[in-house]
Amino acid sequence: MDRHRANVLKWLQSLPDSELVDVFYEALGGRSGPDEWSGACESRLALIHAARERAGDGWGEWSVALVCPAPGFAPGAPLCQTGAHCGFSTTSCGKRSRCPLCGGDVYGI
Repeated sequence: MDRHRANVLKWLQSLPDSELVDVFYEALGGRSGPDEWSGACESRLALIHAARERAGDGWGEWSVALVCPAPGFAPGAPLCQTGAHCGFSTTSCGKRSRCPLCGGDVYGI
């Protein structure tokens, strides 16, 4: 791995959740894939948060939620708001966030 990539990875790993989410979605802005160029489909890259809890001697089932960016929210804020949008469970760092699929407003509970 080259030194520049190693430095980028180290920097990304040092970010709190709220800032990592912002950087991820900012980096993806304006990207499209080959199928989109032909008009055959529409696609998005998105983050998910996966979690599971201890269940007896093992682990329970995984649950996943679409991570929604909450622009302008306090740096260092945890992923603590939950909701639903576009048919998916969601999580974000703020009560008001943006769906990374459709761009609509998401409200946490």
